[in-house]
Amino acid sequence: MSLTIIGFGKVTSDDLGETGGEQPCVWCAARVFYHLILVRTWFTYFFIRALPYRSDYRLECPACKHSVTLRGAEIKAARRGQIKLHNDSEEEHR
Repeated sequence: MSLTIIGFGKVTSDDLGETGGEQPCVWCAARVFYHLILVRTWFTYFFIRALPYRSDYRLECPACKHSVTLRGAEIKAARRGQIKLHNDSEEEHR
């Protein structure tokens, strides 16, 4: 009888560093350097990460830990330090 344990759903995150200049957080209003975070979800084999099946990039506030998921060109802009987040409610008041 053989016992094989295959799983999925193990999540890891890697901080890829600061992006761009200091700006106010859209959630907590602290002036921060957002961090680019790579979040991966893995298949596992005997509790060892074997193969990532989903990857997401997020921009995270280091003060309050809130984040927003980035897509396509936004990821490239964040890697170059050229992304700015804005609060939609601030735009409405202008």
